[in-house]
Amino acid sequence: MNARELIPVMKFQENGSYCETRCKAFQCDLTKDDIMQQVAKESVDYASLIFVLSAILPEKMVSVLQNIHEV
Repeated sequence: MNARELIPVMKFQENGSYCETRCKAFQCDLTKDDIMQQVAKESVDYASLIFVLSAILPEKMVSVLQNIHEV
C-alpha cells in the first residue's frame, strides 16, 4: 500500500475513529513542498516521520527540518 492509498483508508475507517480536527493525514515532499499549505504554523504537537528522515539527502536535511519546525 502506498501513501496515496493509505490516506483514504485512515480517513474513512469503518470504526469512525479518524477525526481531522485532531489528526491530519496527508502526503507531501518535504524537500520541496510548503508544508504550511496543509498545516497551520505552530499548530502541531507531534509529527510522525517514520522512515522519512533516513530517506532525505544530506544536502536537503536542513531545509526539511526547518519546514517541519515551522508547523
